[in-house]
Amino acid sequence: MKKTINLLAFLFTIISYSQSDKLIGKWENCSSTCDGLTVNKNVCAKMEFKYDQTAIITYPGTVENLKWQMAGNEITFLSFEKTENITFSNSKIYILKFNETFTMLKITEKGKEKCYDLLLR
Repeated sequence: MKKTINLLAFLFTIISYSQSDKLIGKWENCSSTCDGLTVNKNVCAKMEFKYDQTAIITYPGTVENLKWQMAGNEITFLSFEKTENITFSNSKIYILKFNETFTMLKITEKGKEKCYDLLLR
């Protein structure tokens, strides 16, 4: 009985996290997959999503600042950068899919679900 109550409490805790809460924190992007072909990147991008709905993406020698907004499992980004080389386009919607322990995240452009970036904590 006690194990059942503990399990239910644990499940309630996981379910009660919003998608935004699951996203908050530091992630690394070291690979991209498209149509079944995975490309491992030479240098991993470091990403930090914050509670104030900002994000910092760091590449060697480059830092990108973003604002993000979520609705369900969909996320949109607004880049503050003046360059065309931005990680996430301002005009697109992306879909987030977490694994069961929230340590892995697939992020894909809506409508192009066969291509995604894999983020790890």
